[in-house]
Amino acid sequence: MKSLMRNKIFILFFVSISTIQCQIESENGYDLGVLEPWLDKSIPYLEEIRLEIESQNPVSTTQKIIAVRKYVRESFVYAESGDEWFDEYAHNPVKVIETIYMWHQDPLNNPQAHLQCGPSSCAMASILYYMDLESRLVGILTDDFDYVASHACLEVFNQETNKWELHDAQYDIHFLDSIDRHLLYAPDLVFGNINSVIPTNNILEGWENVNQYGPAEKLRDHYYEILAYDITSKRCVVYINVDRILLDKTFPENDEMNIVEFLNYAYLYPSIYYLSDGDIF
Repeated sequence: MKSLMRNKIFILFFVSISTIQCQIESENGYDLGVLEPWLDKSIPYLEEIRLEIESQNPVSTTQKIIAVRKYVRESFVYAESGDEWFDEYAHNPVKVIETIYMWHQDPLNNPQAHLQCGPSSCAMASILYYMDLESRLVGILTDDFDYVASHACLEVFNQETNKWELHDAQYDIHFLDSIDRHLLYAPDLVFGNINSVIPTNNILEGWENVNQYGPAEKLRDHYYEILAYDITSKRCVVYINVDRILLDKTFPENDEMNIVEFLNYAYLYPSIYYLSDGDIF
């Protein structure tokens, strides 16, 4: 997570594709701008990774998705700003998938990848695509800092439940409803009651307990205010929760733009919708 203040290409990487359920229809769930290079079944080692995932004998589609997420997360370290490996390789699907696979074969002698939320979500999407599971990138944004900050996650379509489910590749977590424990998707967090959300890494539960890869409570406290889906590189759909942000706030590190000015600067022709807590998709 970092400032998205200077160039449009950078912010587009952190946001996403496709549509919100029952709102806007598209031909498929794949981003022609960001994800397309990752959605290539000829990328080396995808078949080997699939076999390793299947050898764990996941009993459901959800467990298979979680296994892929964990496989990716175990294999990388978070890249801080200026990381040379990240700058050179993180947007290269062949290099990232190869590094992930080779680390799992010999973690003592092979280096981990250096990734952030966007590339790690793309790597997860690449493996899922090879396994015929559809996914889409999702951007969540916040106005809580002196710049507009963003974080990327992945929604995966579960063929068994016929629903999209949100997975965070950086933090290795997914999200459960506290009442019936069904898996949630992004609008549930941005427009629902965040206090009824249970993040889990499939072993531990709770915002303060799933911190193996960083302070997940930072997401709860500062994000899930704005939701972005990028259908193509020329169309982005943004949903703002007006109960959680200040529309007239300006951001010193974004040339004193307010949030709407920033969104129109950062995205190409965004469609912006204003909603409130409790709005249902």
